[in-house]
Amino acid sequence: MAKVGVLTFSDGREFVHRDLIRMNGDFQSRLRDALVANGHEVVCGEEIVWSSELAAREARRLAGLGCDATIFNYAVWAFPHFTAIASRFVPRPILTFSNVNPSYPGLVAMLAGAGALNQLGVPVERAWGE
Repeated sequence: MAKVGVLTFSDGREFVHRDLIRMNGDFQSRLRDALVANGHEVVCGEEIVWSSELAAREARRLAGLGCDATIFNYAVWAFPHFTAIASRFVPRPILTFSNVNPSYPGLVAMLAGAGALNQLGVPVERAWGE
C-alpha cells in the first residue's frame, strides 16, 4: 500500500487557529485512522498548517520522508495560499479532502484550495464526506 502524507490546514489568524487546534487534530486523527485501517502507512504533519512558513516546512518534511501521495485535509476555513505553497513541495498526486463538519467551512476551504491549485495548473482531485 501507499505511504500517504497528510497535511491539515487551519485559519491563518493565530488567535483563531489556537481555538481550532484540538478540533483539527481530532479530524486529522479520524482521517489517519481510516487510512491505516485500509492498509496505508500514514505520515501526518507535525503541526497543523496555519502560516506560509509551516506550509512550506511541513510539505518539505513529507517529501523528505518519502511519501507516495499527499492528502490536504480541511476541517475548518483555511487560507488558500497555504495550499498553493504546500503544493510546491509535497509528493504528488495530491488529494484535497474535507470531512462533514457543518459548523465550520472546511468544505469551502477545500474548494478554495483546490481552485487555487487548478489556477496554478497543479493536478488535484477532490473528495469529501466521512
